[in-house]
Amino acid sequence: SSHFIRYFLQEARAGRAMDAAFLHDMGMSLGESGSGADASRALALAAEAFERIDNKAEALKSFCQAFNFDTTNEAAEQGMKRLATATGNEWEAAASMLQSTAHNTTDRARTSEAVGMMLLQLQRIAEVVEATVTKKLEQTTEALEGKIVATAEAAANELKNKALDLNAKMESGFAGFRASVATINTQLAKLQDDEFGSAELASMAGKLAQVEVNLATIGGQVRAMQDHETGSLQLEGFQDKRLNTKFFRCSCSRLNGHVTFWTANEDAFIYKCPSTKGWNVSAAPEDTVPRILGGASLGHAYKHDSDFTSPGGWMEAASAGDFQPSAGHVVTIRKFDKFVGVQH
Repeated sequence: SSHFIRYFLQEARAGRAMDAAFLHDMGMSLGESGSGADASRALALAAEAFERIDNKAEALKSFCQAFNFDTTNEAAEQGMKRLATATGNEWEAAASMLQSTAHNTTDRARTSEAVGMMLLQLQRIAEVVEATVTKKLEQTTEALEGKIVATAEAAANELKNKALDLNAKMESGFAGFRASVATINTQLAKLQDDEFGSAELASMAGKLAQVEVNLATIGGQVRAMQDHETGSLQLEGFQDKRLNTKFFRCSCSRLNGHVTFWTANEDAFIYKCPSTKGWNVSAAPEDTVPRILGGASLGHAYKHDSDFTSPGGWMEAASAGDFQPSAGHVVTIRKFDKFVGVQH
């Protein structure tokens, strides 16, 4: 009877040990039989019992069901809101609150509170999704960068090996040509009889000298293929601050069979000096390529070492025509920088 149910609920409210699941089942049965207020009280007690055994999900569910059966049950409403915030499941509590306002359109405060709870949970969901997507994008970007670098390094190594192989083959061929030219020169020097006139000997000697010049030119071009394969380099340590900058390889401008290196705005460049066979660095507008090709050795610093990337050996202009040892040096070399230069 209803009196027994109320007595039973009073006993449960007074602290008597009751099984949470039993209280929940009883509350749902009372609700189905039309005893909304009793059902709400039983379900609220079930929620408290679930919460005591740290089952917050079932506790929140029971508080929401208690509120649905009796929207005037303040204990059920407060417990529902409290656990919704604690568990981060505002949506379930907000749905119960909106259901209670379906037949009471004047309860604007409760409607507004429910919508606010839903927006709060949606905001948290959006933050989690954004963090997950951002992390995934970062991981994908790192993986792609790794693949690009590995591919570029493999391609660069393959080109380098091909250039070295070509150089070895051509050097071997040049050695054979030089040996043949030396043998012919030796034989010509021994020819003193009348059957071979001086004019013919002079003509052959001239042709052989031209062959030697052509071989030297080809050798310089082959060496230029492997000469400083870097795409860019950084100079530091010079007194003249204009030289302490980054230079980019420019294959379209060659001097003495070697590539040149230019700054991004082309106000300074490194070149192989035709007269000294060393490397010069110039930052003066009047130091032009035509003047250098005309025989002028121009620049603010130079290094006679054939490999200008090796440490030490730089000389820097101290005054007009006076050079002294410099602390300038190459600090970084990169293979993958790109530089599109104009014709100089």
